Amino acid sequence: MGRKIMPVQQCEAVNALSEFPPNYAESLRKERNAWYGWEPSKLQVAEYALKKLEEAWQKDQDTHEANLEALKNNEVIAQQIKDFMEGIGMPKGWSEPDPKSRARIPPRIHHVAGYLQDIQRWVITSDGFQEAKARYDRLKKDFTTYYNYIKSEAEAEARRKEQEAERKRKERLENMELATMLVRYGLDVDCDWHDVLDVLRKKDQRLNLAIAMLDTRLDWNDGFYRVIYALNDFEAKTDEDKEIVDCISKLLESNIRDGRIFRDCEWNYDRLFDSIEDRQLVEDAMKARDKIREEYW
Repeated sequence: MGRKIMPVQQCEAVNALSEFPPNYAESLRKERNAWYGWEPSKLQVAEYALKKLEEAWQKDQDTHEANLEALKNNEVIAQQIKDFMEGIGMPKGWSEPDPKSRARIPPRIHHVAGYLQDIQRWVITSDGFQEAKARYDRLKKDFTTYYNYIKSEAEAEARRKEQEAERKRKERLENMELATMLVRYGLDVDCDWHDVLDVLRKKDQRLNLAIAMLDTRLDWNDGFYRVIYALNDFEAKTDEDKEIVDCISKLLESNIRDGRIFRDCEWNYDRLFDSIEDRQLVEDAMKARDKIREEYW
């Protein structure tokens, strides 16, 4: 008994897919049985589109694998029919004058022989696998590009939200720190860090002078004015105070114009800070100073 034509299933899964990733949102909602109003993120939809593409491609590959025997069989049958028809002299086509033409010599219309049409119609030798692969390759590239774009957008948005959350956290912490400072020193609730620092500097003349020297060391643009003002407010109550005034005064009278002299002198700002007994006052003043500097840097 000779061969018989075998059925061939077409590879249609990839060809049935939408080429536009956002179109997969509704399918994702249905697959997850999402509650009313739930909307997947763009990144979830992009991931889902890639997933459905891979599933469809795997289905087409499985279909093609199952078709291999039938395709090979049908190719043999198709070739046998062609060889037989050619062997008996059956023409591959025929032509006739165009019946719709009004020309004196109408053009001829060429037709493919019926047996070749029947072969193409009934003896299936192609399952569309190559076309499916070409479409898969193109969609894979397009979907991946879209996914990477959406992912970068999502990551940027996540960073923005994280930064905003961190900003709010720091703001809350700063407000708590400021509130603590206002309560500790009995200051008005409307006071800011500038007000706090002004009040704390006035509480200790060594603190005031040390901060002036440190600020001048870090910013020499306007010269010694900070130290001059602080020294003018400095009252030499003890012999050590007199040493301090004498040391700093000599620096101001020298020809050296460099803030680093307040770092390297005998009564430098570090020594002045260390000489202050109220360590809480020093800590709070430096914290207020740091907060103010953060506003400008």
